[in-house]
Amino acid sequence: IVFNEEKQVVAKGVYKNGKPFNGTFVEQLNDHSDDYELINVENFRKAGLQKVFGYRLENLEKTYTMKDDKLDGLTTFYDDGKVTGTLEYKNNEPYNGTLISNEKAVIYKNGKIAEETYFEDLYSKERIQKQKVYDNGILSKVKNYSFTISEKPQEFYEGIYKNGKPFSGYFETEDNREFKQVDYFENGTRKFQYSNDY
Repeated sequence: IVFNEEKQVVAKGVYKNGKPFNGTFVEQLNDHSDDYELINVENFRKAGLQKVFGYRLENLEKTYTMKDDKLDGLTTFYDDGKVTGTLEYKNNEPYNGTLISNEKAVIYKNGKIAEETYFEDLYSKERIQKQKVYDNGILSKVKNYSFTISEKPQEFYEGIYKNGKPFSGYFETEDNREFKQVDYFENGTRKFQYSNDY
């Protein structure tokens, strides 16, 4: 039995062989985290609404629904008590809505990825670094806000994909190197490459 500071029952469950068997339990997410979970368990399996919180139960970070130990139903994300996004899962797979993490937001439609937005800052979701757009789950377009080409200043640089490959526009290379490189394509052919001015 778990009580909060006001001596109210928060969780009440039965363990078997050292594992949650039936009822509700408060568990630390991992050894390196200050986050906890209030889980509902039936016959060793998570079932129904689960809550992830920081230090106090009122400080919700996420709620999610489980069925037979799989994500199934609505997951809701919170920041400072406000809902920042929802995502529906079907049989442990994202189906409809927005999956939010520290560095990006991913939008799903009918079980397929539709859009990814990468943020410049882990703590602020206002400054966008890059957006990827998908058609029927296949990458079709990228908008990049993370660089400026001095001879062609723009708010963002767009690249269009054809059959999942760069076709026209600007594409930041994925190589992890000291000099950032941006390729410029026309009709599927790389015409120019830009890099940092040091």
